[in-house]
Amino acid sequence: MRPTLPVALLMLVFFAPGLVAGDEFTYVNEQGKKRTIHARLAGAGQGILALELDDGRWEPVLETAVESRKPTDGPEPVSTEEMARRLEKRFSKPLFVSRMADPYVVGLVLMAPLDEDAQPRAERFLDKATSFLQSIDRVFTRFAEKMGIPLEPPRFPLVMLIFETDANFDAYTQMATRGGGLSTQSILGFYSPTTNWLAIRLDECDSFAVPLHEAIHQQVFNRGVLQRLAPLPVWFNEGIATGFENDGAKISVDPTRINRLYGGKARQPFTLRFADIIQQDDAFHGDVLAGEAYTLAWCLHWLLVTTKPDEYTKYIRKLGSIEPLADTSGQKRLADFETIFGLGSGTLEQTIGKELTTASRKQRVRLVPQSVPVGKLITQDQLGHLEVGLVRRAERRGVVQGVGKLKNLSPFRTLSFRVTVAQGDRGIVWLAEDVPPGRRVKLDRKFIPASGNRGYSVSIRSAISGSVEDKTLKSLPH
Repeated sequence: MRPTLPVALLMLVFFAPGLVAGDEFTYVNEQGKKRTIHARLAGAGQGILALELDDGRWEPVLETAVESRKPTDGPEPVSTEEMARRLEKRFSKPLFVSRMADPYVVGLVLMAPLDEDAQPRAERFLDKATSFLQSIDRVFTRFAEKMGIPLEPPRFPLVMLIFETDANFDAYTQMATRGGGLSTQSILGFYSPTTNWLAIRLDECDSFAVPLHEAIHQQVFNRGVLQRLAPLPVWFNEGIATGFENDGAKISVDPTRINRLYGGKARQPFTLRFADIIQQDDAFHGDVLAGEAYTLAWCLHWLLVTTKPDEYTKYIRKLGSIEPLADTSGQKRLADFETIFGLGSGTLEQTIGKELTTASRKQRVRLVPQSVPVGKLITQDQLGHLEVGLVRRAERRGVVQGVGKLKNLSPFRTLSFRVTVAQGDRGIVWLAEDVPPGRRVKLDRKFIPASGNRGYSVSIRSAISGSVEDKTLKSLPH
């Protein structure tokens, strides 16, 4: 059985300066098949070579699997047009449409071919998504200039893939990450350091919050700031990305301002300490503590940007000098942090709390944790965003009234939805038929047995209006 590459390499969020020389590598892959590729050696370490292909993808290869290496000229980066053609071939043209605006390629992976009504809406959506990436470029450039961080133009086309169905996204994610890190269902979108692509669920493009976060990762590793597959602290990568997160498509914040979501969460008690995330990355890769870890990462990054800007710039340059596949340790990370910033990790909780309180008054931001109203179920699945209010009816003992609304998150398809709210084998069903793109509909009042302490399960099924699945959905009892 052949040894496999470490899963961690496929889950890091990490751009390397271009190397001039290229080589022809012949190696045996993990399936035992011989392969010859034309690539640049982007990095080497821990018994692994990172081979950079002409489209910006990095191929991690075990050194012991390489049979020959012949020097050649380096492969020239492909154009955005060529990248779009390759993606179209990979995902099949009827189920793939794209938009190009150098250096960006935005691709939409579809569940079914577009009909005459959906076609122009999909085109407008692709225009919007491309314009959004261009605005991220401008915002990130302004931040870098403010902090004195030099930037380079991207060497390769920057790809964002948007998956219409959760099933296609989950399958792609499983392949790209090899099942490492967070569970597939917990991932809303991600940037892969090996493919150099963004992958996003379509229903996360209603507000563009997730694409914004992941596109910042892509900017960092394609503008000469940090190197892909370098052993960088995840708290820094996630801290800078969360610093740009916003509630809508208009980007109105950057890491120098308080983010209402994370600033509010900062007032809650935590299991993790700042020293934990500075030294180790494990919390970011598990479903249980990831939420805490991302909040602490935002807090720490915000503190350094706003109170230690000169040291911050020095630190980011140090991180940028770390080579791909280099080795490091948690103790060294912590020592570097404390030396450069002059901050003891044990005092960070108190320091950040004090600075956030002062800054929140100046920026007039209330640091209040967001909470779901009591008696309301909010969930998002299958391109449907559901809000159901549950109210116990005094005149009907043991019965809860359910009423709510459902939004079709598809920007171009008319969909039908079947919503089920259940307790065990008893529940209520709503059928929302032929909901236009982006439209919100009301769900009529229905009654469900009170759950006690057991809670309710919620499921959403959707189908393209007029499809075979749609007819099946509408024929089910409700």
